[in-house]
Amino acid sequence: MAQVLKVLGEDWPACVFAGRRYCEQERNPQTGTFAHKWQQWFENGWFDLLQGEETFGLIQRDAYWIGKIVGQKTKVPPAFDTLSLRESRVAVCLVQAKEPALYMAMDACDKALKEHGYKVKDGPVLFLERYHPERFNNIQKNGERILDVCFFVK
Repeated sequence: MAQVLKVLGEDWPACVFAGRRYCEQERNPQTGTFAHKWQQWFENGWFDLLQGEETFGLIQRDAYWIGKIVGQKTKVPPAFDTLSLRESRVAVCLVQAKEPALYMAMDACDKALKEHGYKVKDGPVLFLERYHPERFNNIQKNGERILDVCFFVK
């Protein structure tokens, strides 16, 4: 079961999400996930073509993006799609669990956000999964890891 360890408040400058956009039909029919698309990114070295250390999954109502957040003036290779993100206040839930429960923590995040007085903004981006290298790659002895789940808030 997923647990929210902490909620952080961050101020993000205006930036660009650079990556690839996938539609619902591209989910793996057996698992319902985009894990096979992540595997393609690592196998093809696509993350290496973009600046930054942290990788992201960006969730919209009708799409799932994989990529990185880069500065507004960063040149993005033409093979990637982009989505401009406005300067924003962001609440980050540090979620700890084993996979696949790690990716199904919306109820826990909703509760934690409310407890910390955050209200999620309506908009085209529902939330982002931030794969912070030090937290996500540090797998605990019990098999749990930490995923940053980011919400644009009022």
